[in-house]
Amino acid sequence: MRYSRLTIFIFFVLTAQITSAQYYETGQDPGSLKWLQIESGRFTVIFPESYKMEGIRFAKSLDESYSKLTNIFPEKKFRIPVIIHNYSIESNGYVAWAPKRMEIYPTPDQSSIPLGTKTQLTLHELTHVFQLASLNQGFSKVMSVFLGEQFFGIVSVMLPLWYFEGNAVFAESVLTESGRGREPSFLKQFKAITLENEKIYKYDRIINNSYKKYIPDHYQSGYQMVTYAMAREDLQIWNKTLEYTAKKPFLLDPVNFSLSKYAGLSKRRLYNETFDTLRAVWKKELSEKNIVLYDTLNPEKHGEFVNYHSPVLVGKDSIIAIKSSMKDPLSFVLVNPDKRSEKTIYTSGQMYLYTLSSGGGRLVWVENKPDPRWTNRTYSVIKIMDLKTSRTRSLSHKSRYMAAALSPDGKIVAAAENSVDNSNSLVLLSAETGEIIGSEKVPENAAIQQPRWDNSGQKITVISLTDKGEGVLSWSVGNHRWEMLVEYGKDD
Repeated sequence: MRYSRLTIFIFFVLTAQITSAQYYETGQDPGSLKWLQIESGRFTVIFPESYKMEGIRFAKSLDESYSKLTNIFPEKKFRIPVIIHNYSIESNGYVAWAPKRMEIYPTPDQSSIPLGTKTQLTLHELTHVFQLASLNQGFSKVMSVFLGEQFFGIVSVMLPLWYFEGNAVFAESVLTESGRGREPSFLKQFKAITLENEKIYKYDRIINNSYKKYIPDHYQSGYQMVTYAMAREDLQIWNKTLEYTAKKPFLLDPVNFSLSKYAGLSKRRLYNETFDTLRAVWKKELSEKNIVLYDTLNPEKHGEFVNYHSPVLVGKDSIIAIKSSMKDPLSFVLVNPDKRSEKTIYTSGQMYLYTLSSGGGRLVWVENKPDPRWTNRTYSVIKIMDLKTSRTRSLSHKSRYMAAALSPDGKIVAAAENSVDNSNSLVLLSAETGEIIGSEKVPENAAIQQPRWDNSGQKITVISLTDKGEGVLSWSVGNHRWEMLVEYGKDD
């Protein structure tokens, strides 16, 4: 009997790693955390004690975003838990059903748009809540009595990903003064492939992606298609599609049937019309511009899709850049523009942002480091390379430095730091030892992005982000004083 109990115990220990009470989970937060929650009419906001004040602000942002979204969705009655994971350096969120919940990773991004992090996250993720809550009607509602929340998850599979994300990008763009749909950086990839190719890519290639060609993601294609359908027909076209899908999921492709009924379209035809129209608009725009051509410095790509990021000049005639491709791991390459050649000098770990900084014969960047035990706790550490010896080492450990830049003499590193309680600072570290030389709080607790030194090594300039939008701040090393160079606004 004793050995039988031991066998059963060992069985449960070994299977604990592969069993789960949830269909989809992102991992665990540190076991030592104390959790708090705020109850409101629609949300139960759950967050670690370290995020107390920010959790209150997040709950307020959720209610504000709900009010905005009722302008484009029928008002829905729901209660949903919102779990905040502030020990991760990720800036993201997702909504899941069975059990239904919203999970938020609130660290400010280093390449964000001029929209407050909380506003963008709550608007975008609440759009997904409205989408899924809209399926709670008709046949789907009846079936959920027998099969529970997972039936809505089954029905949601019939909605294309480009609709889910495109509609959310539309919401953040139309309900604020910013949003990705307003940003040239969000449009440029589709604009390029639409203008450079004689024919637009086929719908199947856009949906299924490609290992040969660069395909912009479903956020970009979805935003264009969702917006075009609303402009072509009426603002309620997608609400009608949600209702039709909820009532007739047994048709297996209810979105196509709905678009045919209400707009005389199929998904494929909607895609073709959208980008045929955009091609005409963008061609006209291109004809009115003075085109400037530049010399290509990197080697021939030979048909491969290769990206070069954050080039920095080293010496008189060489460039170091971050190279990414579908075939090879992320690496740093030394490019000789005259010979059109390159040499790999370092294979990188996971990077939060593809940026490099150089100075004094050194190179500095930031890499992500996971916690070995807790999936939802990650770190962002500074790494430095001596270009003469190619020796690479870590300047920080278990840190939350979002971006780093070397002074011109290579002796000091300026880093953007975000703490777990969302306190933002500009930190100066010794490039030799990693010792913190100074730390300065940012005015209005603005999230700062991509610090850069001036040539004198006396000023550090950063992009700053608040609920008022983006601005540009400068910090004087000698005078210990912040200066506002560009006031906050909604232009990126």
